[in-house]
Amino acid sequence: ADSTPETAPPTEAPAAEAPTIAAPATVTLEGVCDDMFGKISSYVEARLVAVCDEYKLLQQMNEVTATEYGNMQVQMKGVNEQSAQLQAKYAELRPYLDQIDAVEASVAQLHEVVQALDAYARRLEARFKELTK
Repeated sequence: ADSTPETAPPTEAPAAEAPTIAAPATVTLEGVCDDMFGKISSYVEARLVAVCDEYKLLQQMNEVTATEYGNMQVQMKGVNEQSAQLQAKYAELRPYLDQIDAVEASVAQLHEVVQALDAYARRLEARFKELTK
């Protein structure tokens, strides 16, 4: 008799617990789904914010780069102007440089003539000494 009452209450208890377990499982499943969708929404929102931030950073980098290229363009205009001025000055000085080259060539020829005259003078001096002995 003792074994029958002990077995009877456990069979009744699971039957009574089954509907209560099913109800919290449905509520928990809905809560989990809501939580999951909330987290997915937060994740997608965070990714979109990150992408927007990356685009803003890229835009700032492009603006800085454009400014730097603008500065380089101004500097290159200055370099081009200076180069044009130097070329004009060189063109002005070119006749004088040609004259300097011509004078240098004349000096080189004169040096050769002086060396030849010096050699000739030595030979004459040696001959004169021979004749005066």
